[in-house]
Amino acid sequence: MTVIEKALAAALKDIGTALYTIGAGSAPGSAREYSMVKANYYYGKAGEDVKEWLAKIDQMIEVNNVADGRRMAVVAAHLRDVAAEWYETDKANITRYIDNNAESFIRRIKARFTSDAQKDQWYVELHQLKQILRQSVDDYANKFQRLQQKTDANRRTPIVNIVQQFLTGFNPTIAPIVYATASATLQAAIDTAKRYEAGFTMT
Repeated sequence: MTVIEKALAAALKDIGTALYTIGAGSAPGSAREYSMVKANYYYGKAGEDVKEWLAKIDQMIEVNNVADGRRMAVVAAHLRDVAAEWYETDKANITRYIDNNAESFIRRIKARFTSDAQKDQWYVELHQLKQILRQSVDDYANKFQRLQQKTDANRRTPIVNIVQQFLTGFNPTIAPIVYATASATLQAAIDTAKRYEAGFTMT
């Protein structure tokens, strides 16, 4: 999830905890599952993005306070058609949800439904991405981060290259100023750009 999506998820979870505390009189942190956030079904179709779907599923799990032991049941209920058939065939090889080994649901569904053609398309979109007229820094940065993470899942691209790619598609009025600050991280470059954003008009 992006920074904004994570902040939204945290805020929604806090609201859920507060509502439960008011309604039931229990202390924050009580183990209770909510139904505040919904996620779409995943069908395994060519036009779907499994990584974006997983990001929404992760947000749903976090905000709804889904217990570790129920995660797979909840996620499996959101699979349909080809994706559901794949899960039924492969579930014996899946021992957990989180992406930390070869037997995790996240890693196996990514491997199954992320094709080379899709990876190539993400790469093209990343290198063609430009900040358009009146587009905010946040919006451009969120799109850049999503594409960059998809094309560099193993995080092997040097930070300096990521920052340079970010600035390549950035507003040419502000980009040289941000570049001159020699930002050590992508987030630092984004923060610097946001500080200058209000003082410039996109041309």
